[in-house]
Amino acid sequence: LWGFAKVRAPYPALFRAATAHILSDLAPFSSSNLSTLIWAVVTAQQHQPEVVQRLVEEFASRLDTCEVKPVELTNLMWGLATTKLHPKAFVLVAVGGRVLDLLGDFKLQELSITCWSYSRLHARFDKLFACAATHLCSSSSLLQQIHPQGMANLLWAFEKQTA
Repeated sequence: LWGFAKVRAPYPALFRAATAHILSDLAPFSSSNLSTLIWAVVTAQQHQPEVVQRLVEEFASRLDTCEVKPVELTNLMWGLATTKLHPKAFVLVAVGGRVLDLLGDFKLQELSITCWSYSRLHARFDKLFACAATHLCSSSSLLQQIHPQGMANLLWAFEKQTA
């Protein structure tokens, strides 16, 4: 599915059949698989909110017991924000907690998209934004990665958190 989404060749019947099969047994799929699937479904504009919601909840339910990378958290939050799906509160808390745990590993693009996602969902998370601001100001590697779109995303996200 990732490949079809990447080349912008969505096949609705394929996506429906594949997601139905995957949802019938999520156990064999890693958190990385789930995050990539969320990205693919949203990128391919396969409007299946119930699929995205189920994948998001499964991903979040595993966060206490699995290894996860910043890009996986970012893809999940981007998928939610892009589709404007409002997950159960435990999802935002669990994901936000892992973002805080891994904050030092986030690239600028991952951090800006994650912050943008929380704000687009109108999900206030003061601790995340305070820690992100401190990290952004003190990390020489993040300062070297700054680009106009990332800065715009961050400024917008921080402004929405204070509104």
